[in-house]
Amino acid sequence: MGPSDKITVVNLGATHSFVPSNPRVAVGWRERRDITVDLTDIFAARGISLRPEGGGIAFVAQPQIPPRNVNWSAQGKWVHAAKVGFERYFLHKVRTGKSETFYENMALDLLGIKKLKDMQFDTAQ
Repeated sequence: MGPSDKITVVNLGATHSFVPSNPRVAVGWRERRDITVDLTDIFAARGISLRPEGGGIAFVAQPQIPPRNVNWSAQGKWVHAAKVGFERYFLHKVRTGKSETFYENMALDLLGIKKLKDMQFDTAQ
């Protein structure tokens, strides 16, 4: 990263809780404040912008191959529902062994995103 690059973290609020400690809070071994940290000052000290959004944000960017001129983002409560739906869909694909479907390719085409450049192989050898 260069000095002009900026980092923005999108989080569901300005605090972070250490999730593995939740059972300890549930049984009374810890207090919620013991496993929660306020991210505002930590990120500000490092020059990182924090966006504590309540409904979630989705962001799609073309992979690491420059030029990255394709990106899309949206925010709102519907984004959380869409993320949950996508996670369930993805797990279904993993269970059934499907790698990609026609409607995934159509959605990527609408966004102008290509997975890999086309390659042609000479099989006349």
